[in-house]
Amino acid sequence: MKACYQIMQIKEQPYKRIIFVCCNQRENNRECCNNSGGNIIRDSLKRIVKEQNLKDKIRICKSGCMGECDLGVNLMVFPDNIWIKDADESAIDEIAATYILPLR
Repeated sequence: MKACYQIMQIKEQPYKRIIFVCCNQRENNRECCNNSGGNIIRDSLKRIVKEQNLKDKIRICKSGCMGECDLGVNLMVFPDNIWIKDADESAIDEIAATYILPLR
């Protein structure tokens, strides 16, 4: 059976860390990470990365639903395999201090 895809390039991970922030938006105002501030947290972390000139070391990415929306905003930190649940704007400084600023 012939593969239906072609691997274009395999290379080392270009970033030391990637933080995925759930920014899922559900219809009809159902509980979701974006309603709890997902985009605000993502934008704030991106701003910190830019201010600290760490764009070549860390990537802040928007993710879809992680299946735990009722617990507040969810973040996943790779390659650390950390799942942060129930984050809100008050957690931004601690997340930055733990996962972004040490990469300076």
